[in-house]
Amino acid sequence: MAYGTTDELLRRLNIRSPTAVQIEQAQLCLDGASTEVNWDLVYDADMPSPLTVLVCYGRARELWNLGYATFGAALLASDLLAYAGNDSWMRWHRMLDPLRLHEGVA
Repeated sequence: MAYGTTDELLRRLNIRSPTAVQIEQAQLCLDGASTEVNWDLVYDADMPSPLTVLVCYGRARELWNLGYATFGAALLASDLLAYAGNDSWMRWHRMLDPLRLHEGVA
C-alpha cells in the first residue's frame, strides 16, 4: 500500500501529461518509498500521519530521480570530480524520528 497517489507524485514532479510508462514508474516509486517507510518504522498504517505521507512523497521523488543519477564519482571537468552520497535513505530515516520518539510507533 502506497502512502500517496501517482497523480500527486506526478504533480510534484511537474509532469503534466504523463505517459503510461511514467504512471507505472511513479507507482513503483511510491510503492518502494512506502515499503521503506514501513521497514524503517516497523509498521503498516491504514491512516498514515502527515509526516509519513511527506516522507513517502519525498523519497518517491528521490527514487524517481535515481533513474537519472550518477553513482560514485563523476567527472565534471578535466580536473574536478564530484561524489554522490551512498546512503540516500538516512535523511528520510531522521525525518521519521518524531514518530519513533514521540508517537511510539517503532
